[in-house]
Amino acid sequence: MTTNCKNCGTSFTGKFCNHCGQKASVNELTLKDVIHEMWHAVTHTDSGILRLVKDLFFRPQSVYLNYFSGQRKKYFSPVTFFLITVGVLLFLGIKVFDYEDYKFKVLNEFGRYALLETKFKSLLLLPIEILLTWLFFHKQYNLAKNIVFWLYLNGFLFSVKILLTPFYFPFIDYKSFIDIAIQVIQYLFIFIHLMLVFGNRKWFNNALLFVLTNAILIIDNILTGYLLFGDGMLKQAGVKSIFELILKTYQP
Repeated sequence: MTTNCKNCGTSFTGKFCNHCGQKASVNELTLKDVIHEMWHAVTHTDSGILRLVKDLFFRPQSVYLNYFSGQRKKYFSPVTFFLITVGVLLFLGIKVFDYEDYKFKVLNEFGRYALLETKFKSLLLLPIEILLTWLFFHKQYNLAKNIVFWLYLNGFLFSVKILLTPFYFPFIDYKSFIDIAIQVIQYLFIFIHLMLVFGNRKWFNNALLFVLTNAILIIDNILTGYLLFGDGMLKQAGVKSIFELILKTYQP
């Protein structure tokens, strides 16, 4: 039986359109369809978020190199992965502060303010991270591959923090310690993933990547301070811009 595809209009026979791949059985959109697509995106065996997080944890090098080499269908979209994880992390961060306020009957307004003010910090830090690796390793990987690397890595770091967020609730008394522990874990993951993709088992590359990892950590903290305290932080440091502040950090 011939069917007209509702997506591209192509006439075809069978269960899937031979032009765009859409199912022949697509009908009126229902809430069940939306829920199914959301669940499918998260849990799909081949390209779901959970599979991607698992692969980035146990075999990160394969994820990056496979995606670079053209295996795009196999993995969840790096852009969507980044945006979803940062959104979920922000939502859970607010819940942690809500629980902290409820537990101690004291409003942690500064912590909540810091979270909200720095929610776009990842978008500011991302191009800096991309630029740093591209400047030193552009002969190895082009700009597009550097972008994909950092989208996946940041999404993975957010996923790690999302998975560790439940520990805040039973151990809210040790929130500061958990924050530090997560920062250390994320720092290690950044360095390890950089070595696996850019290191090539060369000691010079690995030493350079160690420096870059620390540079990213410093820039991250500077951006946090700037977003929280603005021009007051620049005046106190005796500089006129955030870029001068970053350069001054590396001066002896």
